[in-house]
Amino acid sequence: MSIRVGIVGISGYGGGEAMRLVASHPSFELVYAAGDGSAGSRLCDRFPGAPAKLADLVIEKWDPSALPKLDVLFASLPTGASADALACVPKEVKIVDIGGDHRYAEGWAYGLADVWPEQIKAGAASPTPAASPRPR
Repeated sequence: MSIRVGIVGISGYGGGEAMRLVASHPSFELVYAAGDGSAGSRLCDRFPGAPAKLADLVIEKWDPSALPKLDVLFASLPTGASADALACVPKEVKIVDIGGDHRYAEGWAYGLADVWPEQIKAGAASPTPAASPRPR
């Protein structure tokens, strides 16, 4: 069984990195990509090195009320742009906010899953500590 994944803000650096990680994960299936600046183009037009299985996925205009069925949504939106929009995402969708809007927001678990697994598991939404280095 695959985990249905969406990425909003795929045109930026964080969204592109999320796409790279999702594309190489054996349990993830990227089914939705959104980006305002690249809406309407195919993923392979924006990312020439995208895997063939994702090449024809069309980047859509971000509309939280028109999401397909997803298990997880990675959000890589500019600071100040994700709080209101992500509040419209259906409650059953797990959200990972790559940006900073939810780092210390009530109801969000902030941290790395391998460091704080119980807090992350219990929450429906998680901002990532993008600026925090991971120990090797």
